[in-house]
Amino acid sequence: MATKLFISLLLICFCSLLSSSVASNHDHDQIDYWCNKTPNPEPCKYFMKQNPKHFVPQQKSDFRKLAIELSMQRAHTALIHNKGLGSKCRNEKERAAWADCLSLYEDTIVELNHTLDSHTKCTDFDAQTWLSTALTNLETCKAGFKDFGVSDFMLPLMSNNVSKLIRNSLALKDNASSNPPQTYNDGFPSW
Repeated sequence: MATKLFISLLLICFCSLLSSSVASNHDHDQIDYWCNKTPNPEPCKYFMKQNPKHFVPQQKSDFRKLAIELSMQRAHTALIHNKGLGSKCRNEKERAAWADCLSLYEDTIVELNHTLDSHTKCTDFDAQTWLSTALTNLETCKAGFKDFGVSDFMLPLMSNNVSKLIRNSLALKDNASSNPPQTYNDGFPSW
């Protein structure tokens, strides 16, 4: 009797492990499918699969929202990491570029928040604008180090995948609504 119960429990455990493994592989295949539609699939796959809120999106709009959320998480993590690098600055030029970058990362997080805030009336055009601004902030951060001639030391320490993740989010735009809405009054723009 005890042997039958043990074998039954063992069989149930094995079946549940097998089914969760199959489901997990299916989830990973779905993540790969969506990430392969982006210009930077590898960081997309890596961070999507590490995400504790991981779910498999069914539509492009769901995936885009998840990609933006992931960009936000990584930008926040990068900001915290980069704040700790201040003591590694070797001179005033590096410190100035580093301080500018911290401000730009904070601004990037604000822009990403705009796209995710459910209380903000956000058109696809608005989201593209805010994502583009976020990406421009990070490119400006890199350019600051290069402009000061100090990109050799601090910049590699601050390097991360946030720019790639934001580029992925930008690439997932809805092509039908990528232009701003045109409103005219007597043939002239209403603005």
